[in-house]
Amino acid sequence: MKTQAISKGRRVRVARTFGIACLLLVVLAAGAFAGGTWWLRHAMRAALPQLDGELEVAGLAAPVMVRRDAHGVAHIKAQSVPDMLRAQGYVTAQDRLWQMDMARRLAAGEGAEILGAKLVPHDRMQRVLAFGPTAERMASSLPPDQLQQLEAYAEGVNRYIAEHRGSLPAEFRLLR
Repeated sequence: MKTQAISKGRRVRVARTFGIACLLLVVLAAGAFAGGTWWLRHAMRAALPQLDGELEVAGLAAPVMVRRDAHGVAHIKAQSVPDMLRAQGYVTAQDRLWQMDMARRLAAGEGAEILGAKLVPHDRMQRVLAFGPTAERMASSLPPDQLQQLEAYAEGVNRYIAEHRGSLPAEFRLLR
């Protein structure tokens, strides 16, 4: 009789310990979920474009006015085409940097580098199609004025990236 009481008491302790461990795991999982949700919300808010006020962007020859309509579409007024294109690049990067980078990577056959091995067949096909070299060849054959316009746009995109290294869209931070 005494051995049965010890075994029953031991089962109760094991069950209690198991229950406490499960409860701790649930609490830790809930805390991790809440912390992850908070981080993601914070990262997404930090990456939102500045819509009001003034912003000083290096590389512009004269002030540029960017006004957004009710749908969030940017309307740019500049004194020169290069300044307008730099502003357009900056604004586009504010709004769509992640999409721009993914489109570039997928077209160049570099998607598997960040999204995993499932994209290797796609990347192989993209490299066979040679969109990257074709785009470079086409860009190198542009007339000088058009190449300068393309470079002005890229300067605006790169300026945004340089000024927002710590607050790029959450996707960049999640995938490092």
